[in-house]
Amino acid sequence: MLNEHWERRGLPNWANIALNRTGEVAAEAVNRVTDAVPEMVKEPIRRAGDAIANTSMRPGSKAWSRYSI
Repeated sequence: MLNEHWERRGLPNWANIALNRTGEVAAEAVNRVTDAVPEMVKEPIRRAGDAIANTSMRPGSKAWSRYSI
């Protein structure tokens, strides 16, 4: 919703530059962390992320199944 607002209005140039730079810096930080974490640590993190995603989908899927024919 906020994104749509700014797409209609248009961000000032300085804000676009700042957002782009922030995104680049954040991506670089994520890449460095990803490269630094050993593979044996990454796998449990992936499994935890999957478990969180699956758990968070339960209320929505239960609500959806209630209205399915």
